[in-house]
Amino acid sequence: MNGQRETNGQRETNGQRERKEHRHLRGTRRLFVIIGLAASGAALAACGAAATGSGGGTGSSSATTGGSQVVGTSSVASLGTVLVGTNGKTLYFTDQDTGGIRCTAGCLGFWIPATVSGTSLPSGTMAGLTLVKRPDNGQEQLAYQGKPLYEFTLDSAAGQANGNDAHDQFGGTSFTWHAAVVSGTAATGGNTGGSGGGGAGGYGY
Repeated sequence: MNGQRETNGQRETNGQRERKEHRHLRGTRRLFVIIGLAASGAALAACGAAATGSGGGTGSSSATTGGSQVVGTSSVASLGTVLVGTNGKTLYFTDQDTGGIRCTAGCLGFWIPATVSGTSLPSGTMAGLTLVKRPDNGQEQLAYQGKPLYEFTLDSAAGQANGNDAHDQFGGTSFTWHAAVVSGTAATGGNTGGSGGGGAGGYGY
């Protein structure tokens, strides 16, 4: 009888041990599941951050038509009063856009069209300012006295005019660029920009 009770006690002990091990395994599985879900959430958050980052651009400097002015003026050393966008950066035009916009494709990597979201300009807009439709994407681009306006990517801040008198070539067309002064004539003096034969060669790239 004593031997039987000991055997029963041993069985009870073994059963308790098995239940404890089962509970431990279940707890471990839950921990793995929680860790797995947390890792998945972190991965999704990282993907979301990458998707909302700045991957590529629209290729245009957007100017709102909600205010009374979409273009302003600013004084730039050695150039006088030039047209500027809503961010204060100098606006340019090219001689080669006469008769139609020719700065497309690779040209837009350095010269950013000043576009608006609407199809008309607000009342009170500066005299001489009009809109022209781009041939590549149909956007409305600002023009001053018939000359489509652009920003230059190498102007990192307001008050610069690094693109004035610049010369470059894209798609077989050689372009000459000028800061747009209030009178609508080509600006003289200032930065000569550089004269590269092909693409961005004239900008030190």
